[in-house]
Amino acid sequence: MRRRKAERRMWEDELWKAIFGDEIDPNAIAYILNISDEVVESYTIADLLKEIRRFFGFIEKGNMDAAADLLDLKWRELPHGVKFEDGIFKPVAWVLGRYDKFWWNFIRKVMVDDWAFRFDRCRYCGRWFFKTKSNRIYCSDSCRGTHISIIRYHREKKLRDAGVVV
Repeated sequence: MRRRKAERRMWEDELWKAIFGDEIDPNAIAYILNISDEVVESYTIADLLKEIRRFFGFIEKGNMDAAADLLDLKWRELPHGVKFEDGIFKPVAWVLGRYDKFWWNFIRKVMVDDWAFRFDRCRYCGRWFFKTKSNRIYCSDSCRGTHISIIRYHREKKLRDAGVVV
């Protein structure tokens, strides 16, 4: 019991670094989208998990206005401004806590790097993953291989049932 609690604490520390660091790790976002609510002990991560799932739920259902409203609400809560530097205007965040820093980085990634459409569910297992290429539909090679072999089996079975020799 004590070892499991220590492992969970270590796991949460690594998760905090990946999510609340200077740059958000997209694989950490996919990971927290896939974990169960019972695993999370921290209230901050639980609240964050609820909001992120809500955002991607809107995206998944095609409700872009609701997703934009959620990001707009988070954006308005952040202390931010604009500065002119190196010949361009840049958004600037003032002193932020971890939670606010996450939303600042996440909203910027959604707007600039198009993260809203780079997270998807695996067509075989249903887990969330971050797409490194826009045409990926499986989270891993094993899911892709398993799904293809199942499709091939059903195709061959259908042909056998129809009397065609395979």
